[in-house]
Amino acid sequence: MGGPGGGKTRYATQLQDQLKEEGLVHICMPDLVRSAISRYKDKLPEWRAAAEKDQRGELIPNELAQQLVVAEMGKHTQARAFFLEGFPREAHQVEEFEKNVRPVDMALILDYDEDVLRRHMQARGLPSDVIDRRINEFKEKTLPTAKYFDDQQLLHLIPGERSDSVIIERMKKLTLRAINAGVGGLITSSNSASSSATGGIYTRDGILSRNKEGSANNKSVLGTAISSATTKEDVIPKIINGGDGTENANRILNTPKVISATPIMAAPTPISTPTNSVIQQHKAINNSNPSTPQRPPSTSSKVNGSRKSTPAPAPPPPGPPSSISSSPVIKNSDEMNDPFPKGLPSEVPVILIIGAPGSNKSTFAQRIARKYEGFVQLSMGELLRRKVLENREDALWSRVGKKMDAGETIPLRICRELLYTTLHERGKNAWGFVLEGYPRSVVQVEDVEAQLGRIDLAILIDCTEPFCNESLRQRYQRGKEEGAERADDEEGIVRVRLALFKLNTLPMLKHLDDQGLLRVVSLQLHEHDPTNSEHQSEGDADEERVFQEICAIIDNTIFVHDDGNGMSLESSQRNSTDKV
Repeated sequence: MGGPGGGKTRYATQLQDQLKEEGLVHICMPDLVRSAISRYKDKLPEWRAAAEKDQRGELIPNELAQQLVVAEMGKHTQARAFFLEGFPREAHQVEEFEKNVRPVDMALILDYDEDVLRRHMQARGLPSDVIDRRINEFKEKTLPTAKYFDDQQLLHLIPGERSDSVIIERMKKLTLRAINAGVGGLITSSNSASSSATGGIYTRDGILSRNKEGSANNKSVLGTAISSATTKEDVIPKIINGGDGTENANRILNTPKVISATPIMAAPTPISTPTNSVIQQHKAINNSNPSTPQRPPSTSSKVNGSRKSTPAPAPPPPGPPSSISSSPVIKNSDEMNDPFPKGLPSEVPVILIIGAPGSNKSTFAQRIARKYEGFVQLSMGELLRRKVLENREDALWSRVGKKMDAGETIPLRICRELLYTTLHERGKNAWGFVLEGYPRSVVQVEDVEAQLGRIDLAILIDCTEPFCNESLRQRYQRGKEEGAERADDEEGIVRVRLALFKLNTLPMLKHLDDQGLLRVVSLQLHEHDPTNSEHQSEGDADEERVFQEICAIIDNTIFVHDDGNGMSLESSQRNSTDKV
């Protein structure tokens, strides 16, 4: 972090050059924003509005900023650490990032005099009104995040008037500690007292005196009140010991770090370590002060008696995520205290029905469940929409509903809790399960495999993008006529949903195909017949033929005996807990 015009990008770029071999990846938010605006401002209304805000020197909407960051993170599957520059800048951005992506391990802030920052921006030719606006934005929106990180003892202050070599060396030293220890901000109790005694480093006015040796004046934008600028910089992070000594430290060190890698326009949520279910916990989150970010639940509550409610440190995962669409590392259910048991309620087949928006996959899934006796169909979209309708006044489900209307990805932990809870509630007597609308990414399918212990078959309903667009257009029009149109069927949202499908689901299909589980059924289009009904178009498909192909695949895959080891309808019935 640092004030506008402070050279953050230059220092961060040099740092990445020096630590590239250590697995450090620099993500420059200003560059990402400029690139996205150039690509999307003439195509998407939200980016047109974002371009106008950026032109005025204002921050772009948080949801767009977070989507850019997590998409960029997803491109670097070998990274051991991400150096975020220019994001998050506001308290609510920190809160959303730590809730939806992962906790922040360390924060560095470059402290400059305000006059220096103004001169830097004037030299770049920025008009005075833009300079004033950016300085004020930094004071009013970014500095509260500095206080938050300082309260969490994650913040390291670096005086900006030091030489470039000194600044880079200190940044390098702190970053290496974070990479090697798996955490950046844990400090010893002895140093904790000295640093916390200052009462924080920020003020809303941003102009407090510094007792910093060698400071030429007292007009630091940060307005820090710490007695020594090196107090925090030179503190050596400590690994949590906890009550179990070395054994506990080893357990923490062996826990994979949660790193999200979700594409643009998605809003993923990692699986953290909840003490209760996420649905039970959301009220506490909703009641928190929106201007002050709250760190997510963690496995540790103290560091040498000084730090509270901070995430346990963990090293990077031993290997890269499966693909660009990978999200967080999934912990096992024992570690997560899931409100549902691991495994299936009965050892029966699990079939996935996969398809792009508009492929009619829900219709096919329903028909499968009707044809095969005892099969239970679970549609993630239907489960979510029902939950939203049943909880109209609930803040969490209201947010979920808005995400669905916008075509955004619903947080993973909400989806998995809803799906697995419903599966165990409705699946006790099932002879098979048909899952539609979930999983949608590599990390989700890996979670299904780990949680349920099996996936027997995945069927892709393959169709062209024009077919999907036409199918959803017709559904939207029918819905409008009946007063029940879906907001996510609107043309602009459909583009987002299709883009998400390509980025998220296609890598998942490769994962399933590599395991020999994937079967593909193509929708063949009829030639347009102008004499037919008004609803017929080139997008009409022979659904009956497709359904018969699906049934043939199921019959030949699920219900075929293999020397007594393969699945069959009889074996499904035998393994069901239904004794009737």
